[in-house]
Amino acid sequence: HAFFVPVLPGPYGVLIHGPRVSRSVRLELFASTHVKLAVSVAESSIPTPADAPFALAVGAIPWHRWEYGPPAPYSSQGPTNVSRLNPTPYTKPDLLGPDGVDTWTFGPGGFAGTSAAAPHVAGAAALVWSAHPTWTAEQVRFWLESAAVDLGPAGKDNVHGWGRLRLLPPALPSPGPALTHRYTVPGWQLVSVPTLGEPGDIFGVTLWHWDGTRYRALAPGEKVHPLQGYWARLPGPRTVTAQGPVPQEDQLLPLGRAGWHLVSTPWPLPASAIRVLRAGEERTWAEAVAAGWVRPHVWGYAPAERRYFPAETLDPWQGYWIYVQVPGVVLRFSSEGRRLGPADAQAAPAGEEPPPPPDEGTRREPQFLVEPNPWRGTTPVRFSLSVAEPVLTLTLEVFDLSGRQVGQARARGPELLWWGEDSRGLPLANGVYLCVLQAELVGKTLRSGPIKLVILR
Repeated sequence: HAFFVPVLPGPYGVLIHGPRVSRSVRLELFASTHVKLAVSVAESSIPTPADAPFALAVGAIPWHRWEYGPPAPYSSQGPTNVSRLNPTPYTKPDLLGPDGVDTWTFGPGGFAGTSAAAPHVAGAAALVWSAHPTWTAEQVRFWLESAAVDLGPAGKDNVHGWGRLRLLPPALPSPGPALTHRYTVPGWQLVSVPTLGEPGDIFGVTLWHWDGTRYRALAPGEKVHPLQGYWARLPGPRTVTAQGPVPQEDQLLPLGRAGWHLVSTPWPLPASAIRVLRAGEERTWAEAVAAGWVRPHVWGYAPAERRYFPAETLDPWQGYWIYVQVPGVVLRFSSEGRRLGPADAQAAPAGEEPPPPPDEGTRREPQFLVEPNPWRGTTPVRFSLSVAEPVLTLTLEVFDLSGRQVGQARARGPELLWWGEDSRGLPLANGVYLCVLQAELVGKTLRSGPIKLVILR
C-alpha cells in the first residue's frame, strides 16, 4: 500500500516500476471524491473494512430519489477484491440508506454521502434489536436484508445490494400457554426448549453446552436458547415446563467456526427444510451438502440405546449435532417448514459420530488438534486443545525439518488461528513443518509433541 496527499493543486501522474515482477498484477488506485481521475471505474470500489464478509456495507441513495434510485455516483460498488484474507469475491454493498438529508449540524440537505446513509441503517438495527432483544447481530442483519425493497436486478447485486432500507412493523412473539414435555429415560440425553427466555434450571440438573472445542456447564440462572442443544444427565423420568413465548418468525443461527455444533429448533421441522446461508448466498440443505458447506447428517441421540442416529425430523425438546465444514455458516429455521412426526432412528455410520456426552469427554486425555492438514492457504490453520478444563492461553511454535524455529503465535483460550506466516510476518514456503503447542491451564501447563503440518498453497 502507498498513501499520497498532493501538496499543490494540478495534474499528477502515477508510474509503477517493478523490475522483479514476472507476472501481470492488478493495480488499484483509490482517490477521494475531490480528485478527478482520467480513467475511473465504479466496480470493485468497496474499501476496507466494508469488504469483509461479516461487515454490513451501506451504499447511498439521495433522499429525493429514495423510491427508485439510482444510488449516488460516489456510492461504492462490488464485487469485493480477492485477497489472502478474502479468497472469495463477495457481492457488496449489503443495503442502501438515504443521504442528502436534513440534520441540525449540516442544515437542510447538507448531510451527504455514505457517512449519512450508514447511520440510518445503524439506527434501524437498533430499533430491530430493541424489538427482538434475544436476537444475535446476524439475526438483526438478515432481518434488515430480508425487509429491504429490492432495486435493480432481482436479488442481491453489486450496485444496490439487497435494496433500500425498509422498516416493517415489528412482530413480537406473545407469551402463550405453558408447554410441558416429559423425558422418560434416565441418563444422558440431548435436550432443548421451544421457548425464549427460559433458565436452564427448569431441567433441575446442570446443562452442558458445546462451545466448538469443549463442553461448558451453564451457570445457575443462565438462559437456554431454542436454537441450541444441551446435554442433561437426568436421574429419572422428568417433566419440564416452559412458559416463555415460542418464536413465530424464521430463526437464524450464526455458527461461525467450522466443526461440530449443538443445535435445535423452536418447532418440529424436517432436517431437509433447514436453509444454509454463507457470504450472501442461501441454499437448501441438499445444495449446501453438495457445495461442501455441511455434512449430510443431522444427528439425534437415543438415550435408551445410548447411541446416535440420523434424524429426519427435529423435535424442539431435543438437541442435535451438525458438522459444518467451512466457517461463516448461518442456519435458517423456516417457520413455514414445520411438520409434526417422530424422528427415524437408524444406526450411525462408523467413524462419523459426534462427540460423546460430557462425562465421557472429561475422562478422555487432552487432545491437541490441527485442521485443515494439509493446509492450502484459503482459510487459517486452526490449532485447538480439546479438554474439559478452561484454557487460559495457547502458544504455537513452528519448526522446519532441520529443527530451526521459523514461526510462532499466541492466543487466549483453547483456539489459535494461524495464516502460515514466519516470525517476520512473511508467508512460509510449501513443505513439511513441525508444530509444537503449549497450553496454560489453571495450575498446570500442557505441551504437545511435534505435530506434522503440510503447507500446500
